[in-house]
Amino acid sequence: MERKLRRMVFACLMMCALVLPAAADEISIRTSIWEPYLGEPDAQHPGYMIEIVKAIFGKAGHTVDYQLIPWTRAIEETRKGSFTAIIGALKGDAPDFVFPRANIGLQRTAFFVKAGSKWKYTGISSLASVSLAVIADYAYGGEEDGLDAYIAANSQNRNLIQVAFGDNALETNIRKLLAGRAGAVVEDMTVMLAYLKSTGRAGQ
Repeated sequence: MERKLRRMVFACLMMCALVLPAAADEISIRTSIWEPYLGEPDAQHPGYMIEIVKAIFGKAGHTVDYQLIPWTRAIEETRKGSFTAIIGALKGDAPDFVFPRANIGLQRTAFFVKAGSKWKYTGISSLASVSLAVIADYAYGGEEDGLDAYIAANSQNRNLIQVAFGDNALETNIRKLLAGRAGAVVEDMTVMLAYLKSTGRAGQ
């Protein structure tokens, strides 16, 4: 990501969305990987969000079953009642879920372009000149400027919106960007910068 690119577009709340009361001995939580917020379940540091959740519910005598699955499936299966909660969600991800009053983090969403690109985000109208890579069923928190509404309205137009699915959706979007098949990727800034560093692509 070029430092000239306008990085911070908006801030929004990131919460643990609960659909069932935490009354059972085991609380099942599903999400997709979103490092450094949410990492591998067996890692020494699985991500601060899950560490907070385990500390809170562990103190209350519960165990936490935390596993990674694709985001779309996490939402759908939790909505069905197969799991207790998703974590790392915005209200736009699952507006029918029950959200706690207190958030456990802040998100900064940014647009990333290939090094050398002249495109900059200057508002929703500027997206008409770029093919934007997004992840299926993600809410990017753009209520104020209409980003999520824009993505939803144009999701079938591949010239404007390219939707990636599955476990490796972020990797798919980065590859599209570097190959010139997408003009920009929208993602949480911390997540993207950490991923680019871990894959040796920082600065590309």
